[in-house]
Amino acid sequence: MKKVLVIGLGAQGSTIAKHLDAHPMVEQIVCADYDQVLGERLAASLYKAVTLRVDARETASIIAAAKGCSMIVNGLPLEYNLNVMEAALAVGANYMDLSG
Repeated sequence: MKKVLVIGLGAQGSTIAKHLDAHPMVEQIVCADYDQVLGERLAASLYKAVTLRVDARETASIIAAAKGCSMIVNGLPLEYNLNVMEAALAVGANYMDLSG
């Protein structure tokens, strides 16, 4: 597990990102959310993080953010699950869902 996308940076997603930041097998965390400022604040508090603005209504936006990721952690509401799952399949990443 070298590069991980955490999409949805609310209470659960940000907590997962903080734990991943301490994990020795994780090289990079892509912190993705529709709210760019939220992502920037979180990434600034982590060592291995970069941030991207992602519109989860658009599967292509998630796919672009997930390129090269071996895992996607979905912290978004249930309504976005199919888009995030389709993106995980498209890039060949493992998938973990926190909401459903």
